[in-house]
Amino acid sequence: MNIQQQPLQKPSLLHRLFGLPYRPNFLLEFRNMIASHDIDGISADHVTGLEAKYRCGITGTNPESRARLYEEVLGAYLFDQRLSERERENLGWLRETLGISHEDARKIREKTVAPIFRRNAEKLVADDALSDEQKRSLDELADAIALPEAVANRIYAEVAGVRVQRYLDAATADQQLSPEEDEELRSIARNLRVAIQADHTTQRTLDRYRLFWQIENGELPEIDGGINLYRGESCYFRCDAAWHELKQVTRRLNYGGPTMRIKIMKGVYWRAGSLGVQRVSADVLQHLDDGSLFLTSKRLIFMGRKKNRTIRLNRILDFEIFSNGVQIEKDAGASPFLETTADMELFGLLLGRAIRDLG
Repeated sequence: MNIQQQPLQKPSLLHRLFGLPYRPNFLLEFRNMIASHDIDGISADHVTGLEAKYRCGITGTNPESRARLYEEVLGAYLFDQRLSERERENLGWLRETLGISHEDARKIREKTVAPIFRRNAEKLVADDALSDEQKRSLDELADAIALPEAVANRIYAEVAGVRVQRYLDAATADQQLSPEEDEELRSIARNLRVAIQADHTTQRTLDRYRLFWQIENGELPEIDGGINLYRGESCYFRCDAAWHELKQVTRRLNYGGPTMRIKIMKGVYWRAGSLGVQRVSADVLQHLDDGSLFLTSKRLIFMGRKKNRTIRLNRILDFEIFSNGVQIEKDAGASPFLETTADMELFGLLLGRAIRDLG
């Protein structure tokens, strides 16, 4: 038994004066008996003797202290990562003697043995695979430490899930998921004997990363924009949008320059000198129209309520994506800001790829 004896606590002056039993030492003496003789060497008479000495039953002692003693003995038995039949019987006797319920004992066992199983599982899945032999060793370990099968399965699923998630995080660090990475992810899950169970939000994110990879590396996905296009022209994106343009607006006039005020007659004055006038202007984003925006393989098409506008992709010098729209810089003419609530991250990737394909 890998438990060291502990000295008894010194009773208070009151206990010594009146010869009262110092009950905190009850469980300490019982623990020291276990440390000296193991549970096999303790009889019911030993427990009865302690109860008479301390004038209380063992179940009348501090419940947390009794639970800690049970956990300590369990931990000592698990030093070799297995529980023999004798040790299991001893733990059963100890549980009954200490008055610990089956449910509380189960919680203590799982709390104590679960980390042992988890550490071993983490070592075995380090190579992103679990062989038949390794699977058997984990099953044998769970049985040896009396870990319920359901708990062992849950812990293993958590451990393997961490390995799968670690690969997924690395693969999608660039917000893309290639077919090769996708297959490797599924292969790791198969080799670790776990199923990839993504919730709706996670599945949407993975689908989005697959699409981003396709936009960058594969064929651009086409949609039916519902408008007439040139021969060989494809539509990639459609959304509602508002067309804005920067207009220069005069905010105020500043006056300055040397002047002199000369009185000619009562109430009449003449200013001598020059008066400088300075116009102060600012660029203001003005809303011009609402309508639908289409991205094709050749153009940006805006079909507005007032008029239709077209920007050829080969005339776009640069563009900047914002959360609420895109600023287009053209080689000539007004450069619009197209405001929309659509998915601008996706739009930016599609626009960049479409412009690149033209070159």
